[in-house]
Amino acid sequence: MEYEPFWYPLIPGLLFALLGWGFSQGGTRRTPWAASLAWGLGFLASYYAIKGGIAEWPPRESLHWLFWTMVVAIPIGALNGWRWSIPHHLLGTALWAAFIWFSSESLREYHWNDRDALQVPGILVGIGAIALWLYSAIVRARPKGIQVSGAFALTLGGAAFVVGQSMGGGAHLLGGMACLALLWALFAMLRGSVSMTHGAVLPFFVALAGLLYIGVFFAETPQISAALLLMAPAGLRFGWGIDHPKVSFLVSLLATAAFVGAAAYLAYSPVDSSNPYGDPYGG
Repeated sequence: MEYEPFWYPLIPGLLFALLGWGFSQGGTRRTPWAASLAWGLGFLASYYAIKGGIAEWPPRESLHWLFWTMVVAIPIGALNGWRWSIPHHLLGTALWAAFIWFSSESLREYHWNDRDALQVPGILVGIGAIALWLYSAIVRARPKGIQVSGAFALTLGGAAFVVGQSMGGGAHLLGGMACLALLWALFAMLRGSVSMTHGAVLPFFVALAGLLYIGVFFAETPQISAALLLMAPAGLRFGWGIDHPKVSFLVSLLATAAFVGAAAYLAYSPVDSSNPYGDPYGG
């Protein structure tokens, strides 16, 4: 049972990778819905494996809100990659804003003053909007092949380590998503002509940013590590100006790995200094 959160996401990941390839007519047609379903359902499957069921409704905890946010993110994510991608960004940002507002109710009521209760959610929404735009731009620039999926897998794996220093349940969720991203990268390597990564952007963002937010504000995840992980996929751009394809690929992934490595180093604590209130999300 211990490893279930890691292999549960592989089931929808493999299923929708194959379906997306089939409906793409050999890679000539975009199928963003396949990636959105694979990544979104993969997260929900990991949650189910860890908690033994779906999140409560109405939600009582931030992780419950994240579960239902991912449910809504799946159909919105499927819009990415089409000509009408602007609604995707607007709807994705609005969804992120709703998650931040509702999940921070206890923080606004008991921990933040009136000024912070408005400023902090606004800052978080702004950071999320920029990150979502950045990830979408990266995928539009490199929609095919292993590079983007590999960078997402590196980032999620690093986030699992960072968040796992104080929140075991969040680490399991991120680890499961990292396994799904590795599967997607393998499929992209084998089927390099497939352009399906567009739909993965919003589910990836919701899982990564949402769990980092929970780790920072409800556990002990360092803010600097969370910021580095949010920026990690942008490391791909460091190698894009290099003409030699293999060197460009290597520099891009090494730059992403540098962000992830720095985040992990800054978060690592060899001494057990766990949250005195315990891990509210399992661990």
